[in-house]
Amino acid sequence: MCGPRPPTVRNDSGSTILCTGQSPFLRALYREDGINQETLAKRLLFNKATIARAIDKLEYAGYVSRTRDECDRKANKIYLTSNAWDIKPAMDQISNEWNLILTSGFTEIEKILIKELMKTIVSSVMCEMEQEDITVLSELMK
Repeated sequence: MCGPRPPTVRNDSGSTILCTGQSPFLRALYREDGINQETLAKRLLFNKATIARAIDKLEYAGYVSRTRDECDRKANKIYLTSNAWDIKPAMDQISNEWNLILTSGFTEIEKILIKELMKTIVSSVMCEMEQEDITVLSELMK
């Protein structure tokens, strides 16, 4: 593999406490704690089985808890635990560092162009999604 690997969150002793693949799920929950698994699947464009496996891993690691949705007894709402909130600053720092790596070598104008192109891509995806999901994606693009 060439170049840097996507970062993971590690504790003070260097042990991995959160793998890169789990990050999108936690990030979505930081924005909207307490959403149900089906909504999370729609927001992240993953299938329900992938979401279920990811939530299982996060629950086992102590980052989320599930409760039955009182309005829909078949659905689970996913809530972040204090452990998840504790690692948020580290995740934000890693995200910022990774963004610097991804945009190094680009001029400020090119960085603006990349952001605008990404907005166009997201807009294309949003055309295929339901209205409530569009609102969430619009907030992410600010």
